[in-house]
Amino acid sequence: MLDVGSSLAKLTGTYEQVLVSDPSFVATLRLLKVKYIQFHDEETLDEALLTKRICVLDNKVLQINKNHKYHFKVQYQTFVTNKTWANFVVKSSSGSPLFTERGFFDKEV
Repeated sequence: MLDVGSSLAKLTGTYEQVLVSDPSFVATLRLLKVKYIQFHDEETLDEALLTKRICVLDNKVLQINKNHKYHFKVQYQTFVTNKTWANFVVKSSSGSPLFTERGFFDKEV
């Protein structure tokens, strides 16, 4: 799992997209897609991601929904920028831990 660091804890607005590097890969720039969502106080981030259909459970693992527009946006951005992967990060209004998933370009999409 990607550690995006404390700098995203202060993220505001509806979304951000930046180029990042990962020391475990060759030193090249990749994409970071960040979404900020609001949800009810009684919900957890995982529950909100499922309720909003941003994510699905696959073998009890929370993953981005391959039919959701965010998945297609990540695929489009990796295609346009000719990048291999993009990190998808969701920050919540509750300050709970971030959801992160690395999405690799899929030429079948």
